Amino acid sequence: MASKWRDRFRIPAIYDAVVASAMPDRGMIVGGFDGQTIQVHAWEVPSGRLRAVSTGPTGTFEGWIAPMGAGCTGSPTSRATS
Repeated sequence: MASKWRDRFRIPAIYDAVVASAMPDRGMIVGGFDGQTIQVHAWEVPSGRLRAVSTGPTGTFEGWIAPMGAGCTGSPTSRATS
């Protein structure tokens, strides 16, 4: 029972989804699918297949995709330290 509140934070979540402007069968998704961090994923739109393209230990919340869909990249988050 105590872990139920934690489970809702570990469900897959999509925060942004973008389709390449000149190649609509390719896209990029920013989401959390492992229950740990939010990362950028390359998205094959017709099949729905996702492939992680970022692996930042604190997550990656921002990404870009080339207009032709040839590649996408992310910008790792930075945490302020006191």
